[in-house]
Amino acid sequence: MTEEFQRGVIPLARYQEQQLPEYQDNPLISALPPIPDLQEVVDLLQQLPGFEPQEALLDGRLRAHAIARLLHGFFQPLSHHLELESKISLMIRQGYIGRNPASGAWYAHLQNGYRRVEEEDLDAAVYQSVSSTANSLSLFGCSGCGKTRTLERILGMYPQALHHPDYDITQLVYLKIDCPIDGDLDELCLSFFNEVDKILGTHYSRSHGRKKLGMQLLALEEVQSPGYGRWTNLYRYLATECGARRGRQVRAEVIWEKILASHQRDWLAANGLLTSGEPPPWLLAMFRKHRKGFSALQHLIVWTSLRPGQHAGELISEAKTRQVDLASERSVQLLPAEFEQKQQYRAIWLQALANHGGAKAARQDGAGACYAWLYRHDRHWLMVANQVRQRRQGNNSHIDWRARDIRLVRLLIRIGRGSEEDLGLPRRSRNWFLQQLPHRASVEHRLDQLPLCCTFLDRYAESVGEYQIRRLTAAMLKDVQTGITSRRWELEKRCGLEKSRVAPLTTAFIRLIGRWIE
Repeated sequence: MTEEFQRGVIPLARYQEQQLPEYQDNPLISALPPIPDLQEVVDLLQQLPGFEPQEALLDGRLRAHAIARLLHGFFQPLSHHLELESKISLMIRQGYIGRNPASGAWYAHLQNGYRRVEEEDLDAAVYQSVSSTANSLSLFGCSGCGKTRTLERILGMYPQALHHPDYDITQLVYLKIDCPIDGDLDELCLSFFNEVDKILGTHYSRSHGRKKLGMQLLALEEVQSPGYGRWTNLYRYLATECGARRGRQVRAEVIWEKILASHQRDWLAANGLLTSGEPPPWLLAMFRKHRKGFSALQHLIVWTSLRPGQHAGELISEAKTRQVDLASERSVQLLPAEFEQKQQYRAIWLQALANHGGAKAARQDGAGACYAWLYRHDRHWLMVANQVRQRRQGNNSHIDWRARDIRLVRLLIRIGRGSEEDLGLPRRSRNWFLQQLPHRASVEHRLDQLPLCCTFLDRYAESVGEYQIRRLTAAMLKDVQTGITSRRWELEKRCGLEKSRVAPLTTAFIRLIGRWIE
């Protein structure tokens, strides 16, 4: 939790006088907003869409779109909404009466909980006299009637987390967790840990998720491997699913950021999964065409990052259902030819290779027709012959890599300084910095010999969250220059931020500046 708290994401608790004696001297209750009267509740829950008078003069089709704001931007609290708010307010405050950190009740609950976990017995307890004041509530309704939206509006009246430095505790006022479709308790528990990690910056889901998948793999009966082709297609699908595909290209840096968000660097390094280059070579190879097997740990790291909570057996079964690319499995159909004719063309091509030293030069200097004939009639022999006579290009044995590293890192520093003021640039990722360098491909393949460049890229390459914050900052600065004020949803729309793709760092930034854009 410390990293998130140090960034100022979780506000400090501020205590207020309470009018009821049972609520007095309880920091968990005193830190909550005052209990509002009925009119204040209506004002807090009510949401009205924006409207400009001149919109009434617009074309009818445009006015229809303006009216559609009522679908998502309108909320009018009714009597049952107010009743639900009153019950939730009571539940939250009454539940804290028996968990007062200023008295012994809080520590008694902690000791009892610890004993139950240690003994794996829900009835175990150290302090028998401790009574719970927690209440529960069930809300039933058909799908689409507004249950979720009402709860979100009511819970939005409370801070989700508060830090109490005097007691060295962080108070989680509420958590909203969706029940898994199949009602799986393991997945529900993992969803709980994921939500806590998202709010507090903890890492409970990492250890629990890895441990769970590891046990699932050990418990699996012996099964036949899906095969390289099906593994390839599964990982291509996972890349598409998490938004890491650009056409046929897989953006491995996006996947690597998701892995770093789910697993600590120290743990990855201790298990040999962290290399000098990022993303590491094993991850790049995993999302390309599979030509070799990967370790179970490498599979687990990707699974827990891209499909947290899913059973290992389900992922292996899904891999088996993936169709193998027919192009890769289909045998090459060659045109028929007599053996003597093949020998004649082979001799001509070998002579051309001997004269020119390579296939490309031979084709460009009159042997193109021979190459085309062999490609259609004797392709396997042609590929082997060309491979044997491939000449190594260049001579890298005399390059001063240290001098090149210094020269390139100075260039990177100049690029970084020259672009840091430009808020309109695309994301300044590792690839963006490398694209600004001369001979980008050569540098990218030799990063293991350029430690200064690697250090610069690790430190100054822009993450997805930092890029999203930069776009929000640019939009807010433009508002200041034009003298207008945009609401949060307007800023997110202008910056192209979808809720499903907002990075945790961006969420923290929005919470930090929330009072200026709400």
